[in-house]
Order: sequence, then C-alpha cells, then structure tokens
Amino acid sequence: MKGIHITGLLILFVLQPSLAKTEKNKVDNEKNKARIVLTGGNTELQENINAMLPSRKPTCDATKDEIDNFQQTVERYLIKAAKGLGYYSSKFNINPHKVANCWTFDIKVNAGSAIHIRKLDVQLSGDGKKEEAFQKILAEPMYKAGEQLKQDKYISY
Repeated sequence: MKGIHITGLLILFVLQPSLAKTEKNKVDNEKNKARIVLTGGNTELQENINAMLPSRKPTCDATKDEIDNFQQTVERYLIKAAKGLGYYSSKFNINPHKVANCWTFDIKVNAGSAIHIRKLDVQLSGDGKKEEAFQKILAEPMYKAGEQLKQDKYISY
C-alpha cells in the first residue's frame, strides 16, 4: 500500500509543474489582451453584460480596424444583454483607448428604465383550451403584475 501511495505522490508531483505552466500561459495570454472596464448599471445587469461579452478580445497591439470591429461587436452584445433583463432603452458609451501600451475599453452603461409587467391577461380559445398544459399556464402564469420582464424566464417557461 505504501508503494501505491508513493506512486500517487510522484504522479501528482510530475503533473503539478504542467498545471502550473498551463495556468501561467493562461495568465500571460490575458496580460496580452485588451481590458474591458464596465461602469454603470446595477450588479445584475453588469453580470449579464460580462457573461455576454465576446470571450475573444483583441490583443494589446491590435490595429485600429480590429478595435473598431470589436467595438461594433461589443455594442451588439451590450444591447442583447440589456434587453435580456428588460432594459430596452439602454445607452452605452464605449471608449477604446490605450493604457500602458494596451487597449482598454471603458464602457459606461446607462440602463434606462426596465420594462415591468403591468397586467397579464392570458386567454385561451379553440379546441386546445382544455388541454392540461394550457390550463397550467392559466393557473401559474410566468409573470406577476409588477415583475420585471426577463427573457430567460420567458424562454424557460
């Protein structure tokens, strides 16, 4: 049993430098990528934006054309992330500039007002109105009055 234990330790010891090297490469790669600094909006909106932003960022030495293309892509993702939480009138100010020889995107979010459900009126007609699935929708609507519109709730319903 000691032999197995020692072998396990040796394997862990041999693998550890490889894992450390992989982690170092990941950190080094992030150091060579543009930064995104997000301000404004509430925590939930910022988290949704960060989750939606493209994972492939330009490098620090990217050309102006690459930066312009990335900015256009980011704008589409920002709008989609905001609409997903019911913010349909959001405005974004994106300012790409160089900081310490690396591109930084300062993104200021003005979320605007979120859409809230005032009244939910679900009516069924036709042959299917007595179906169990449709009756469940009537009994347990996806939204309640006053609730903020969120697309993930709608899609998963």
